[in-house]
Amino acid sequence: MLAPLIRALSNPGDLLLDPFLGSGTTAVVARQLGRAYLGIKRDPRYLAMAERRITSIRERT
Repeated sequence: MLAPLIRALSNPGDLLLDPFLGSGTTAVVARQLGRAYLGIKRDPRYLAMAERRITSIRERT
């Protein structure tokens, strides 16, 4: 559901800002679509979760 929005509103290589990173969904989809990302998160539990998800995508690509 997020991928069509990212494709429509950005180009490969663009930087996406997610000020509420959560579990990292936007960062994961951005990475899969060739976009850079910057996420902001205060809660260390969610930050660790997001880091694991993003790292798993990096390892697969």
